[in-house]
Amino acid sequence: HMMTQHNQMWLDGAYMAGPLSVMYDARFGDEVLRERAINQVLIMNEKMKDDVTGLYYHGWDESSEMPWADKETGLSSQFWGRAVGWYAVAILDILDYIPVTHPAVEKLKKIEKDLLDSLVKFQDEKTGMWFEILDKPKNEDNWVESSCTNLFIYSYAKAIRLGIIEKSKYKDVL
Repeated sequence: HMMTQHNQMWLDGAYMAGPLSVMYDARFGDEVLRERAINQVLIMNEKMKDDVTGLYYHGWDESSEMPWADKETGLSSQFWGRAVGWYAVAILDILDYIPVTHPAVEKLKKIEKDLLDSLVKFQDEKTGMWFEILDKPKNEDNWVESSCTNLFIYSYAKAIRLGIIEKSKYKDVL
């Protein structure tokens, strides 16, 4: 995420450098940057995904030493909507710039599809939006949040356009 945050990955960090790295590779030819960006997404999927909800934790500290990190898993405690949104968008934007024959393309598409399938369950029925902390809609200090909602709607629309998900299955989401 940052040079001063060793052993840590932050979900929103996938967007901060990932798409730019693969764009740079596509234009100037730096496969190391491309592969690093793809690898970061794959590590996040492996280490930060909650198998019960299908959501992703905001942060992971491999050393489990940070105060916010669970001492056993190294994971943060929350599914932060904006971070999950940036992760979803990062995957889609990375897919725009890597060769369609790249061996990670199908893995990235599956990660995206699985995430979008999971997010449906956390959309607020009343407003059509998502909450700041995705899995805690009833907490009084939580709220429906426009930034993550926009990131998710963008992700659904782009995934439909790219053929990753079927429009008919998600018509109620949009």
